[in-house]
Amino acid sequence: MLKIQQKDNRVWLEFDEFYTPKHEHPNTVFKSLAIALRAIDANITYEELMAISGAAFRIQLHEE
Repeated sequence: MLKIQQKDNRVWLEFDEFYTPKHEHPNTVFKSLAIALRAIDANITYEELMAISGAAFRIQLHEE
């Protein structure tokens, strides 16, 4: 459940329960989108977003 938090004159949305462990979803764009979609009860996962976008199929080269 998405929580609205308030303290003094500040208001924010509490997304902590939607976050995955660090490094579980390395693509932060789709991680953020997946969190936002989960918060509104949309039925789509991070993995599905990666596949639909084609990001899961990119080849990345790294020097290390």
